[in-house]
Amino acid sequence: MASSVDASPAGVNPPEYAAQVESASLTGEVTLSIDQAGLNINSLFQPGFIAFADIVAISRPDYRVIIVTDSDRFTVSQLGSQRDGFYLALTEAFNAKVRQALFVAPPPSLRATGDFAYGEAGAEVQGQATVELYDDCLALLPPDDRARRVPLVFANGLRVEPFGLTIGLDGGDWYRVGRLGRDADALAAGVKQQLVAHRQRSVEAVRQLDGSVTAQQAAAIAARMPPGVAVPVGELMALAPSYVAAIEAHIADSRAAQTYAWFKTVCQPSDICVGWKKAPADSEQSDIWWLIAPSATASVAAVEWVLAEEETDAAATYFYTVVGERADFVRRLNRAMEAIDFHRQVVSLPADQLSRPEYDYYAMAVKRTAALRFMRDNLAGRVIHSSVDAWTAGARALMVPGQS
Repeated sequence: MASSVDASPAGVNPPEYAAQVESASLTGEVTLSIDQAGLNINSLFQPGFIAFADIVAISRPDYRVIIVTDSDRFTVSQLGSQRDGFYLALTEAFNAKVRQALFVAPPPSLRATGDFAYGEAGAEVQGQATVELYDDCLALLPPDDRARRVPLVFANGLRVEPFGLTIGLDGGDWYRVGRLGRDADALAAGVKQQLVAHRQRSVEAVRQLDGSVTAQQAAAIAARMPPGVAVPVGELMALAPSYVAAIEAHIADSRAAQTYAWFKTVCQPSDICVGWKKAPADSEQSDIWWLIAPSATASVAAVEWVLAEEETDAAATYFYTVVGERADFVRRLNRAMEAIDFHRQVVSLPADQLSRPEYDYYAMAVKRTAALRFMRDNLAGRVIHSSVDAWTAGARALMVPGQS
């Protein structure tokens, strides 16, 4: 199988392709070169650039390569024998940027090519794609803007079919891959293996935090609260009070201690959700902890990051309008956070900054993740932890109607 292409080696110029381009913005004889961010179009008088973040679809009908963007359509012709090589290099580089937007880190444990289809919020799409399996997700990489990260942590169903499989997620979304040929059995076995390994890691994570839980309690907590998913404290209390005590002991020893105590005064304590995710074993990063605190009197929820005392992150609390049922809101927030590997900046970055080149993969993540768009649309405010009094005043204004 062909490996992904992230960039040309340092100091080596990328290949150039002589071609004819026709579009609304640029027409004529050109030379084309591909880099990490997009396609360079070099002409005598009208140079251009197509950013991967702007590409809607890439195809190769007949002897041409067609690139559709948000605002234009580029028909590349007269490539001769280089047509297929150019298309493959372009789609490989495009997919390298898409992987960055989906927060997956190559190499995958398995890569195949086949058909795909998925249903999200009642809408269905289908096409052909490269399919890649990672420890925590299945990545669907078509040559367009419909790529998806299918998170295994939210999987609640798996159906193995002739030459493919379907994965169902909580909330009703489903993702199908088919016509995989000889790779179908290997993919099905790999997904099953990852699901089993994920359950085992979840149980181990529970026991590392609270060694007093029984095997039955650990299994129940791991099923409801695997690493990376926030759930209400009240549900955890019903499963194992000692586990909640261990969580609150960790929070009490963090910079979020006073914040958590204040949330308990304006929220129903049992409704506050907590989640955590262990840092990779080979990483120097701290474990990730966060809270979702829904107001008892307003349709607003706060998201707070639980940072260690020694961490210097200029922390801020994010506030969201709770749209629909609270459980569905929490599900979508969990889905959004997992999709961006907890890079919280993506959720609040203003639209004008999201269009900057340095944030191209953030823009691509937003386009390919419905839950992330939902969270961005419902961001109600952000309060920085400049001081306890200033933070409390800002949080109260958002979470307690009629009070300042």
